[in-house]
Amino acid sequence: MRTRILSDWLTLLVVFCALANGGHDLWAATLLYLSLLCLLIALLFDHGWEERAPGLSIPFPAALACIAAALALSFRYSVHPEESWLGLMDWLAAMLVFVIAHNIFREKRLLEDLLAAAAALLCFETALILYQHGAFAGAGVGTPDWLIRHVLRPQVPGTLVNSSAATAFFLLWTPVLIAHARVKRRWFWTVGAAAAVLGVIALKSTWGMMCLAAAAALLAGPRPFLDWMNRRPRLAAAAAAGVAALIGATLILKFSRPENSSRLYWWASGLRMFRDHPWFGVGIGNFPSAYQAYKVGAVQSTLYAHNIVVGLLAETGIAGTTSVAAFFLLFFRRLWWEKKAVSERWPYLLGLTSFALFGGVGLSLEYLANLATCGLFLGILAAPLEARRWKPRRSALLVVAALGVSVVPWLVSPLLASRFCVSGTRALADGDVFTAAKEFASAADLDPRSSEARLGLSLALFARYEISHDPKDLDESRARRREAAALNSLQRTFAP
Repeated sequence: MRTRILSDWLTLLVVFCALANGGHDLWAATLLYLSLLCLLIALLFDHGWEERAPGLSIPFPAALACIAAALALSFRYSVHPEESWLGLMDWLAAMLVFVIAHNIFREKRLLEDLLAAAAALLCFETALILYQHGAFAGAGVGTPDWLIRHVLRPQVPGTLVNSSAATAFFLLWTPVLIAHARVKRRWFWTVGAAAAVLGVIALKSTWGMMCLAAAAALLAGPRPFLDWMNRRPRLAAAAAAGVAALIGATLILKFSRPENSSRLYWWASGLRMFRDHPWFGVGIGNFPSAYQAYKVGAVQSTLYAHNIVVGLLAETGIAGTTSVAAFFLLFFRRLWWEKKAVSERWPYLLGLTSFALFGGVGLSLEYLANLATCGLFLGILAAPLEARRWKPRRSALLVVAALGVSVVPWLVSPLLASRFCVSGTRALADGDVFTAAKEFASAADLDPRSSEARLGLSLALFARYEISHDPKDLDESRARRREAAALNSLQRTFAP
């Protein structure tokens, strides 16, 4: 019963993350961090308090520790710690989801509840995407809305941040729902799977539809596909050549368009970041902050690399990329050794594969909803695998719970600081420089990593100097600008 409550709790968090703009907004991310922390403490007490409790299972602890250490070093040597802190928290949250899912989703009935929530979510998302498309359909010919609908052909995202992130999210769940509908053969699962496929189509991502088509060939598992290749080797070779040609033609067509060829320049920008910061990158989550300093070519600017490998190299360097690669090497090797134990969970691996293929040219891990779902799927795949269990003493559990409570201020301080920055910006725009200075000072005190708070305080102090002509205000303004420049070293253009 308690495991059911924990699984429902985790399921609701994943659904909430998708509905809350993909967890991209700071308030949603903070709420998810706090909820996962509470869920982890509850799991620890559930699995470790009683004498007969099984203890907490932590799969691949050394690999997870290496990833956490590499990301911490990337944060330590970040060019913009304010952004890197959030990137670090996103990855740690995904790692917590992985550990929690590994301990919870051992039973099939709990997975069915999870998939029922996912099916309902994707039905809602698909309906919303179709509605967003239909909102343009009634516009008259020649109107701006008609041009957007029929000429610019927008890719609407549902509740997620953008269509690329939404496509990646759909690709994770669609193979799982299709495979479940093939087994259950009930109207609910059929509708859920159909809605997932329709959603990918409605998102208008050619590459996303190709990734989904590739996954469809393997829905029954790898064995039937390999048997067919052995029975019809020539036909299999011809089919492989045709698929390769189709993929090549699609990529050539995709990158021949000016709006898509920009990706090549974005990748070059990311590799320039890696060249200058080879060991730990520019900082986890810092691609947006560093892009303008490393921009290649006169192309449209971007917030992300649109490639998983380039993004990891740029943000985390050799340390982060190698640790993540080592984790997946160990993970998939263990799956191969114990493939019978995880054979029924093959669709989850297929969803992750589709997601990774799409992430080669699109957005994927950059958004918390996708990152957390990847952690969820990896935990579900690892749940049948045996791992060393940790059964702490009750006193240790109480210490862990106290430590969990003690980190709450660190988790909420960026959100509170951002609220003070918003209030300070509003007061500065209204000409209330004294209130603005007070608000920005409070934000700087709450978040010692915030360059935004210090820059805003500098502007407020300078505006106050123009009124009071007090040299102390001018000196203080310059000092805060220098602090802001130090906290965002690639944006020294605002330094005095």
